[in-house]
Amino acid sequence: MGTSPGTIVKRVVEAQNDHDLEGMLEWIAPDYQTETPLHPERNFTGHDQVRETWETVFRTTPDFEATLLNLVEDGTTVWAEFRYSGTQIDGTPLDMWGVIIFEVEDGQLARGRVYLEPSEAGEETWQDVYEVEGEDGTN
Repeated sequence: MGTSPGTIVKRVVEAQNDHDLEGMLEWIAPDYQTETPLHPERNFTGHDQVRETWETVFRTTPDFEATLLNLVEDGTTVWAEFRYSGTQIDGTPLDMWGVIIFEVEDGQLARGRVYLEPSEAGEETWQDVYEVEGEDGTN
């Protein structure tokens, strides 16, 4: 029996935290597809783009860390909740949170649907976001 889909995701995360690009690519299919439904212009296919993306991440965020917050495995599908953090070389903090839904085929990640967004620290609460106007037009 092969490596479970959840274990494959965990091994990719370990390689990310070791900044081991070749270790990551070992677990990623050569024709891997990234889909970002909220930002379709970021979609891509293939090892070359995976390599370029993660070389940039490791170069520009030397203390990059991937934290796997939660993982649910359902057959060949893995729902993984992440926090990506670090400090970029220009001093800008990196703090992204979200979910990636992976599909695993033949012992490698074949596809990932990415729902990661930067954290927006601020004073606005959920009530501020969803505040509804009163009948008289006031809040």
